[in-house]
Amino acid sequence: MRIHLTRTIHLWLLLALAACGSATTAPASQRPTDAPSPATTVIPDNAITVQPAPTAAPTAAVTDTAAPTAAVTASAALASPTVSPSPTLRPPPADEVTGTMTAIARAYAAITTTPGGSGTTDVDPPHWAFEQPQNKYQRPEITGHTATTVSLVWEPATDNVGVVGYEISLGGAYGPTEGAAPIAVTASTAYTFTNLVSFTVYHFYLRAVDAAGNRSIALDAGVVRMLDDQPPSPPTNIRVTHNSSTQLILAWDAAQDNGEVAIYELYIDGQLYEKGPDHEWVYVENLEPLKTYRVSIIAIDSDGNRSPPSPEIEVSTVDTDPPEFVGEIRVVAQTSTSVTFAWDPATDNVGVTEYRIYDDVGPRRVLLGATRDTTYTISGLSPQDVLLTVFIFVYDAAGNESPEYASGHTTVVLNP
Repeated sequence: MRIHLTRTIHLWLLLALAACGSATTAPASQRPTDAPSPATTVIPDNAITVQPAPTAAPTAAVTDTAAPTAAVTASAALASPTVSPSPTLRPPPADEVTGTMTAIARAYAAITTTPGGSGTTDVDPPHWAFEQPQNKYQRPEITGHTATTVSLVWEPATDNVGVVGYEISLGGAYGPTEGAAPIAVTASTAYTFTNLVSFTVYHFYLRAVDAAGNRSIALDAGVVRMLDDQPPSPPTNIRVTHNSSTQLILAWDAAQDNGEVAIYELYIDGQLYEKGPDHEWVYVENLEPLKTYRVSIIAIDSDGNRSPPSPEIEVSTVDTDPPEFVGEIRVVAQTSTSVTFAWDPATDNVGVTEYRIYDDVGPRRVLLGATRDTTYTISGLSPQDVLLTVFIFVYDAAGNESPEYASGHTTVVLNP
C-alpha cells in the first residue's frame, strides 16, 4: 500500500517560515544560551489518509502441457509385480450343446503371468496317454446312448502345467470337420449330450486344452448311431394269394419307417402265430378247412419300435383235398342182367358227398350212375355181355374228385 501525506495550507506556510528562519540563524556560539529549543512539528492524525492499493490485474495461469515424469526409485523397480489370478474354468451345463467359439473362449479364458513380469508363454500342448510308448491306449467309451442322449467317458490327458478342459467336436472317418467349432466343452472327463437327433450317426472327437489355450491332437472318441424312437406305420393291403384246406399264403404292402423294418408279427384270431418274417408275405399252415380267421400284422423296426396293429381282415380256407377211395369193390349180388357192388366208405378231410360209378368202355368212361351210399346195382345188362369194368370216383362238397389212383376199380365176369 502507498501512504500519501496531505498537508494543509497553514502547514505549508509553517514550513516556508521555518525554511526562511534557518537561513538567518546564528551559529551556535552566537546563540543566547537561554534561547528556546526549536519547535517540533506535530502532524495531526487526521492529516494522514490511508488508501488501499489498487487491485492488480490477475496474472493468467500457464499450463504445462507436458505430463510430469514420475521418478522411479530403485526400491520401486525391485518391487514384485501384481499377479492377476487366473479365471476359474466354468464349463457349460452337461445338457448344453455349445456351437460358437465365443462360448469356448469364455470357458477357456486364462491369463498366465510369471513372477517378475517376464510374461513367459506356455506353448506345450496337452498329450493323450497313447502318445507315450509306455502307456496303453484306452479308447474313449460311449455309454448309455438312447434315441436322443449319449454319454462319453475318457481317460484324462496330461500337460506340463495342467489341463483345464476338453473340447468335443464332430467329424468323419478322417478327423474332425475342418473349420467347425466344437459342439461342447467340459472340465471333466465325461460328458452327456441331450436333445440329439434320433436315428442319426455321430462321430465324436476330443481335444484337451490347457490354461494357455494349447490344444492336443484330436482323439477319435468313437461313432454312435442314435437309437430310433419312431415306430413304423402298420402294414396295409393284407390279402390272400393262395389258400387251401389247411394253408394260406398272405401278402401285404410293406410298412414305412425312417430306418428299416426288421420283422413282422402275424396275429390270427388275436393270438401271435408267427414272429420273424422280414419279407412281405407269410406261409400259414395247420388251419382247418372251410374256416374263417381274423388276421392282423404288426411291423417292428431294427430298434424294436412296434407299429400299431393293422386293421383286421377275415380270410378263409377252402377245401382242396380230394377224397380217397379205400378198400376194394365187392360184388354182393349178380344176375344175367344186373350186378350189385359194395365198398367201404371213402375218406375225406371234410366229408364225402357222392360216389360216381363209371363203365370203362374202350378209350372212354361212361357214367352209369351216382349214389351217396356204399352200394350200387347196375341193371339192364345184356346176356351177351361178358365183362364189366367198373370205376368208382369219390366227390366231396367242394367238388374235389378223388384221383384215379385213389378211386375204386374192378372187373366182373358177367356171363361166362
